[in-house]
Amino acid sequence: MAVPCRLRASGVVEAVGKNVAGFAPGDAVSVVPGSISMASYGTYGEVADMPANHLTRNPDWLLHTDAAAAWFQYVTAHVGIVEIANLKAGETLMINAPSSSVGIAAIQIAKMVGAKPVAITTSPEKSTALLSLGAIAVFSPTDAEMPKKIDDLSDGFGARVVFDAVGGSGALLLQSAA
Repeated sequence: MAVPCRLRASGVVEAVGKNVAGFAPGDAVSVVPGSISMASYGTYGEVADMPANHLTRNPDWLLHTDAAAAWFQYVTAHVGIVEIANLKAGETLMINAPSSSVGIAAIQIAKMVGAKPVAITTSPEKSTALLSLGAIAVFSPTDAEMPKKIDDLSDGFGARVVFDAVGGSGALLLQSAA
């Protein structure tokens, strides 16, 4: 399948192989991150020969630049909170750096599975935006009452999952509050 793209890529299908189903010339597509080797598939160029099972069709309204940029933060958040942590509906998820691209993706994915995303940020001026993105609450990591507030939000269960895409010393504080 010939697609003009790079690894973080979106483009228009130019041609399909004889055994390819589900795609046609003219389709807008994105490369799905995963086990793609830039060395094996030569994906860094104007045109790439890409296996169809590494592509997904773009919605008509989605710009190619947005389509190419959107995958990595959502894959990072999904793998962490759904595939590894196995977040379930009704559970509380604490999210560090919630206004980052990965943090926003984590909020949205948590909402999709029916969990309760709680944003933990050092920037209180971002509270309104984080609540509008789907966080059920926004707390400061230095709030001495945060463990109790998390407990109250979760009906006494606490947060089983803490998602910290940043790492560092703040991770220990989040763990203690969960």
